[in-house]
Amino acid sequence: MRKIIVLLTLLGISGTLSLSCGGDEKPAPKEIGMDTLTAAEKTADFSLFPAENKVEGSNEFLEKSFLEIPALDFVYTVDYDIDGDVFKLFLTRDYSGVKYINFRAAAGSETELRPYPEEILFDEDYGFMYDHPEYGTVIVGLKNNRLVGIMGFDDDARVSLFADWVATFPKPETPVTESKENK
Repeated sequence: MRKIIVLLTLLGISGTLSLSCGGDEKPAPKEIGMDTLTAAEKTADFSLFPAENKVEGSNEFLEKSFLEIPALDFVYTVDYDIDGDVFKLFLTRDYSGVKYINFRAAAGSETELRPYPEEILFDEDYGFMYDHPEYGTVIVGLKNNRLVGIMGFDDDARVSLFADWVATFPKPETPVTESKENK
């Protein structure tokens, strides 16, 4: 826990990131055994994306280095089309907050990060916006302790779809359990 707090401080992130570390609390879902996810589990995660304006057949599960960030593995993406403009929503199965920390560190310095539109309701304001050289404006944040984001953001229609998705993003029902190989 101390390492995460130090990293948050070094990154200039203020506030409190709620991470469950055991005790009497219900354990947080973990990203363990991702290599053993079933097709049903992946389908369930893809069902978290909004159906409106979804590009048919665009579901992708990226196992390694999303946006060329080595620590950003196991990312779900879906493309959307609004009036011919295509953009991508993404999420991870990680509930620890570590992927958010890694993403923020890779996105650049505080001077390169910008505030995200106020309509987007991330957990405790854990979010940021930045310009990616290849994918345009990217907005990233935590919602119900999961990393969610949008790539190719640039107009009001996109902010509405993304903000609505974030606002209605479901809380986890049950923790992800360890695979037999990892026990």
